[in-house]
Amino acid sequence: MAQYANSRFALSFAALSDATRRGIIDELGPGSSSRKSSDASVSASSAIAASLRRRHESRRTHRKLSEARFDASDEITSEMKQEQGDGQPS
Repeated sequence: MAQYANSRFALSFAALSDATRRGIIDELGPGSSSRKSSDASVSASSAIAASLRRRHESRRTHRKLSEARFDASDEITSEMKQEQGDGQPS
């Protein structure tokens, strides 16, 4: 029985790792009339969805910071190349 429960638990998390299934879970959130499950399941799904949203937002924030840093690095590199080009005789 414990082995069966663990495999169901693992399958649930494997299903949640799929982006399409996460989207469906979000669409079938606690307010959906088509969702027929216990309050515990709805609560767990809501907690997982909230966690996934927080993780997504964190990744988006880090991506924006990285892009800004790369843009700044590109500007510095361009300025350095331009300065090198200006210093050389034609």
